[in-house]
Amino acid sequence: MKDHFGFFKTNPPPSRHSDFYLGCHEGAVFMNFNCTAQQCIYLKSISFDGYGYCDQPLEAHQLSPRDSERFRLEMRKDPLDQKVVGELVYQLIQLNRRQIWSDALAEYGWGSE
Repeated sequence: MKDHFGFFKTNPPPSRHSDFYLGCHEGAVFMNFNCTAQQCIYLKSISFDGYGYCDQPLEAHQLSPRDSERFRLEMRKDPLDQKVVGELVYQLIQLNRRQIWSDALAEYGWGSE
């Protein structure tokens, strides 16, 4: 995995309501995250320039409670710690990689590791 994706907090269009939003790759990739009732973070959707919008199954695969807390704490910071966010997003990508286009993951630096 690359060390720096340039993660940034963003505001999505009203049609994509989620608890947290991140962009990276200078706006070529956007991700929406939600919390479960147990406060665990999961990837709700991801979109890639050139590939489109990839919705994830409801609460499919989620971060552990500990890592979910790390994610929520990091999302309160400005600026984001790129290393911490990168590690957590990478975990979610790996947990959900069967539902995400492998060619998009490879092009944007999350190919098979």
